[in-house]
Amino acid sequence: MSYPAIPAETKRGGNILHDNFWGFETRSPVTPYLTVWRDVAKNTVQDRKLGWPTRIMVFSIFGTEPWMPPTNLVEEATQDQMRDSAHLRLGWQWDDEKGRYALEQLSLELQLGGRERPFRSMHHHEELEMLDVEVSPIDRPDPADAAIPFRVSGHLRERYNSGEAIKGDPVRVTIMGTAELQPDWIMY
Repeated sequence: MSYPAIPAETKRGGNILHDNFWGFETRSPVTPYLTVWRDVAKNTVQDRKLGWPTRIMVFSIFGTEPWMPPTNLVEEATQDQMRDSAHLRLGWQWDDEKGRYALEQLSLELQLGGRERPFRSMHHHEELEMLDVEVSPIDRPDPADAAIPFRVSGHLRERYNSGEAIKGDPVRVTIMGTAELQPDWIMY
């Protein structure tokens, strides 16, 4: 499950380190299990020329139940390793010739609590053509802060990092949801 991005009342260790170093005011969400999108090419010449995002990333972190991490960074990391979670990253780039967004990245990580190494399936660019996966296309956000619905369905095999050989048995996945625009207060 994933939950709306609501700022936590207290800062966690990562926020404090980040804000002290960079001089920003960030917050963590109440629970890290959320789904957001952001324009990763924001303020580039191409974005300004077109007037909309040219590169969009959707970040989804799913958990089996809501979780409020402790403020201590070490305790948070330790507890996180013992929880079941899934991390999905989808990246799209605007294709002028096709007049739509083209998928350029699909990454899925499944962490089963207490396991030493998570299942990871990382794919970029031409690696995506080899997948037995259907990813629904996305539309240009209109208005610019509109939510983006997404759906991924198919079979993924383990590829711990992009560029490595694929191995293991296929894992059946179906993930769908709606990503809200990432709030400015989130540090990701």
